[in-house]
Amino acid sequence: MRRFISSLSSVLLGLCLAFATVAPGLSTTTAYADTESSTTDTTTTREETPTSENLETTPEDSEPGAHSPAPALTPANNPAPTPGAHQGEAGATAPNDGALTGPGELPAAKPDAGNETPAVVPGVPAGTEADSDSDAEPADAADVPDATPGRMPEKIVQLGDSYSAGNGTGVYSDQFCMRSPENYGSIVAREFGAEYTNAACSGAVTADITKPRHLGWTGGATRTYWLPRTFFPTVEDQAAEWQRRVEAENICGVPPAPDMYYEYRNVAPAPAGSLYTASVACHLWAKPQIESVTPDTDTVFLTIGGNDANFTGIVISCFIGRDAGTCQQRLSEASRSLPELRERIAQVLSAIDTASQGNAHVYLLGYPVLISLDSYVLPEGPAGWYDAGQQLVEMQEEANELQAGVVADANAAIRTSGTPQAQPDRFTFVDVHEVFAGHGFDPRMGANQSHAWIVPSFTSFDILSFVHPNPEGWRAEAKVLAEAIRRNA
Repeated sequence: MRRFISSLSSVLLGLCLAFATVAPGLSTTTAYADTESSTTDTTTTREETPTSENLETTPEDSEPGAHSPAPALTPANNPAPTPGAHQGEAGATAPNDGALTGPGELPAAKPDAGNETPAVVPGVPAGTEADSDSDAEPADAADVPDATPGRMPEKIVQLGDSYSAGNGTGVYSDQFCMRSPENYGSIVAREFGAEYTNAACSGAVTADITKPRHLGWTGGATRTYWLPRTFFPTVEDQAAEWQRRVEAENICGVPPAPDMYYEYRNVAPAPAGSLYTASVACHLWAKPQIESVTPDTDTVFLTIGGNDANFTGIVISCFIGRDAGTCQQRLSEASRSLPELRERIAQVLSAIDTASQGNAHVYLLGYPVLISLDSYVLPEGPAGWYDAGQQLVEMQEEANELQAGVVADANAAIRTSGTPQAQPDRFTFVDVHEVFAGHGFDPRMGANQSHAWIVPSFTSFDILSFVHPNPEGWRAEAKVLAEAIRRNA
């Protein structure tokens, strides 16, 4: 009997140990089954929604910013919205049916904050925070950036057109505005160790200083979204949600520069019940250049006005097409536009002074001498009858005097608004004609250009560099500008 009881005890102990070993496995299996069941439910819900295989439209262009497919919806993570309400409205949530091309519900794109102007606290230098508990004395007036002679540049902003941006250097940070790290502003900023922002843009006119500028169409794509009429009852509602989603998907990509942005245009919409299909056209814009000027900007460089006088038309007609009649017409039109141009440049200087709150010294650089000849007759050869060179030289001299006069008037207006000591001159005209004398290009076909600091036409594949300073020319302008800054110090 004692042996029987001992054997029975051993068997019972073995069963207990076996159960203890198996029990954790039973618990894990149950948890996995629950998860599997949940996944199956979600999959069933997704099967009721059309898939991307039969609805996706592939764009011809590349689609930067594509995202992973949207997560499946369940009543737990997508509460039923109020019928007819739009996503983003109080108390309403739009369904996350997912972009049929891949992206799911994404937050609306945030506006670019890269160029926001920091708050200016009186008595506190820009870039610092006011500390109410500090025992430090209030900032001295000399700590606040201003245009008073005696200060070297610390924060420079460059505005203007291609003669400011950098055309002709051969080195560019973008292909839309042709901004170069080797233009005269960049060179001078490095020399003085100053902070520098290049907001100039090739092709700019005076209006682009204070207004946005359309830089052109850059591409596009097509998107189809499932937008149930329960939540988007009208075509207008669907269009608005489609617009929000393509912008959130970032189809157009990242703008080339912080002061540029994309406009998403809805092209060829094709709504069909709960499906909304349309193409997006990406249009690139540059913000108003003046937005780069803030109260803590102490120096502004500027070359502007040539495109208001149709500089591109002059180059094409006189130095590329070389048609005497068209060249004469373009130069005559440019000469007649100079009085109006004077007023436009004056408005630009005033806008810059206002944006900087009078703290910036503005350096307006004139245009370089373009050709090295006093006379250039078109058409070339014995049949020539129109001296384009003479008229161009005369017009450039007149434009130079005009810009110098605008600067003199701006300084006079400041002086009459207060005492000269309290309101020093804040504008300087930088004449680069003298330094470029003998360094314009020879417009004659096949001429020797070894002396030229201006890029001759037909000498490179970079058409936008034609009749602009080459690297030597940009360095020469930088030298003249640096000398002007030191004279004001």
